[in-house]
Amino acid sequence: MRIAVLKAVHENSAVHAELCPINSKTRNKMKNNLLIIYVSILMLVASVQKASSQAPIVQWQKNFGGSASDFAYCVIQTSDGGYITAGQSGSSNNDVTGNHGGKDGWIVKSNSAGTIDWQRSYGGTGDDVIYSIRQTVEGGFIFVGGTTSNDGDVTLNNGGEDFWVVKLDNDGNIQWQRTYGGSQDDTPFSICMTADGGYIIGGSSYSSDSDLTVNQGALDAWILKVDSAGNMQWQKSFGGPAYDYAAVVLQTSDGGYILGAGAGANGGDVSGNHGNGDVWILKLDASANVEWKKCYGSNGYDDCYNFIKTNDGGYIACGVCSANNGDVSGNHGGNDEWLLKIDSAGTIQWQRSFGGTGNEFGNAIVRTLNGGYATCATTSSTNGDVTNNHGGNDDWFLSTDSTGHLTSQKCFGGSMNEDAWSMIQTNDGGFLMAGESLSSNGDVAANYGGEDYLVIKLSDLNTGIALNSFGPGGVEVFPNPATSATTVSCMLTINADVFMTLTDMTGKIISRFMEEGIVGANSIQIDLKSIPAGLYILNLENGIESFGNRVIVQ
Repeated sequence: MRIAVLKAVHENSAVHAELCPINSKTRNKMKNNLLIIYVSILMLVASVQKASSQAPIVQWQKNFGGSASDFAYCVIQTSDGGYITAGQSGSSNNDVTGNHGGKDGWIVKSNSAGTIDWQRSYGGTGDDVIYSIRQTVEGGFIFVGGTTSNDGDVTLNNGGEDFWVVKLDNDGNIQWQRTYGGSQDDTPFSICMTADGGYIIGGSSYSSDSDLTVNQGALDAWILKVDSAGNMQWQKSFGGPAYDYAAVVLQTSDGGYILGAGAGANGGDVSGNHGNGDVWILKLDASANVEWKKCYGSNGYDDCYNFIKTNDGGYIACGVCSANNGDVSGNHGGNDEWLLKIDSAGTIQWQRSFGGTGNEFGNAIVRTLNGGYATCATTSSTNGDVTNNHGGNDDWFLSTDSTGHLTSQKCFGGSMNEDAWSMIQTNDGGFLMAGESLSSNGDVAANYGGEDYLVIKLSDLNTGIALNSFGPGGVEVFPNPATSATTVSCMLTINADVFMTLTDMTGKIISRFMEEGIVGANSIQIDLKSIPAGLYILNLENGIESFGNRVIVQ
């Protein structure tokens, strides 16, 4: 439902007025005669950070689909180095087989070059869609989407659209599937694995029956906790009298949860709303009791479309803003992409608006290997922060430093409309964007009819950070990629304690430890046997600066 609303908003900004409806610092043991070394290093770091990154270039692009409309809403990298792109397809030809009737959830598994390994359609004779997919620890996949079907791959429907969770093996075969909801429309947007091996799911609901116990009015944010087999453990609704939803639900280090959400108006669980829709963040304990909740925005249309953890223990929301008051400043006109950085208690650290006089919508955000952020958005502008739009809506890549200052931007697309809904940073340091396209020119090589899945592989940001070295002290990670262990070799000239933190790409801390008095060619081995395959960030703090490098677990 959120995606459908966003599509309408992208095409007609006048709709907005009616919507309202989406990481202890190391103590330094350095001597005074090392001050000159400090200053030199800091100057070097500052000079590197001052330079803007070069925008990435297209390494390859692929269209997947058939003669009807096909929309890609989520992309992930898989443990074999390939990719899974998931969304919805109404086609039954060209790349698409096995359609059950109406629109199906559709998965395309490709290799690292974008060549299709396999594809599968999931659903029944109603309309089915996949909004979020994750690879599981054992190597299969789990997705969440919406379904109106009651046949085919779907064994139960409670009425209207239901949350639909499907567990797959590595080849895409269904292992189990469950539906959750009530008699009205219930639409999920995200699924996240939890520490106990289960899953937390977030979305929206109009219902107050069947699996739901309460509705505050209109559309509520609804979160659902299930075990590893999909059995419901608990559920909870949050909202007010207008339109509220949970775009992303993440588990926090204390065992609780945090919701990146949207709130339409004050009342019920919502307070401090600025008017006409706000970004709404809720911190919950392990039993889903509210610890704190805050609204952020202006008297215009402000919304949260994506939400991730940051290295400092805080969070960053990516979405849209449309005014210059309240918590928002720097709007360029119309709808801008909005980044909102908060600390662990929800206090605003900074916010930035990006765009031009057209409309921009920030749909996904990732932490980058150089310590900043990158987003994928949709833009119709040709001015302000936006250059070289190809016509209509373009996919818009944007990167910032750690404090949200723009370092690079670039439009990708053709003369028709493109929308980028999902983006990841890939194992090679580049990026992969996924969405849909109507074009067959510019950056888009072909179109099979209607909208196609559009997957664009981008290079890295050309920051000069090599794969196996980083920082002025010279630190190497070898082997990299690694399987069961890797070694960090530190060539530091300063004797200092070093904190080492390994985090995944959502900001979740996987391991953290301290090594005392690192100096010279000291080597530290990191055990990776219990860590799932994927891309991780290794961060070192030596009292002078924080340096990061990628660690690839295979």
